[in-house]
Amino acid sequence: MKIAVIGGGGVRSMFLAKSLAQSSGELGFDEIVFMDNDEAKLNTYGRMAARLVKELSPGLPFRLTSDPVEAVRDADYVITTIRVGGDDMRIRDERFALSKGLLGQEITDGRYFDDPAEADRRNVAAFEPYFVD
Repeated sequence: MKIAVIGGGGVRSMFLAKSLAQSSGELGFDEIVFMDNDEAKLNTYGRMAARLVKELSPGLPFRLTSDPVEAVRDADYVITTIRVGGDDMRIRDERFALSKGLLGQEITDGRYFDDPAEADRRNVAAFEPYFVD
């Protein structure tokens, strides 16, 4: 089985890679692909994740790509870790939540509490390029 990770260039990529590598035998997958559209982050954090996987599971194929089609081709499972709007949007989201007296959680659009449908539209729009007919 193949697992593709869309957004594999994030700072937590190594933690996900570690968990996947350690459970690959138990879960039955034999290939991991990390994809990110930010090649600089993929080159930094993705390469760190690749090195960790190589140390933990030397025979487990692990690839990096910036091509979403290549990443999801023949994937059995796709994990998404996209941060819509990148770091700048994260700051805006957290500040918005704080302005409402709420804790700005890093993976949540702070506007979700005012208009859940609009917040979902923003996130779904970011996934549209990855949908396959």
